[in-house]
Amino acid sequence: MDVDGTSERMAAYLRDNHDKVVGRWTDLVVAGVRGRTSREEVRRELEDLYALIVRVLSRADEHAAGELTAALDELSSGRARDGFT
Repeated sequence: MDVDGTSERMAAYLRDNHDKVVGRWTDLVVAGVRGRTSREEVRRELEDLYALIVRVLSRADEHAAGELTAALDELSSGRARDGFT
């Protein structure tokens, strides 16, 4: 299995379909948070995560995976503080 090629193809797909994927992802998250977070805030958070995911998949730099982990940790902590389960 060509993992490098698969990651590069996935990164290319995500770059090419950015608006469609982030838009749908935003719709799904907004439906799940039921008004406890604004659509704009959700979109901003997902845009940040999306950019990091693309960086990880494209192997743009060696720090991307750590930054993605840190961003997810921060998002999770923030949601927990806001009372999400």
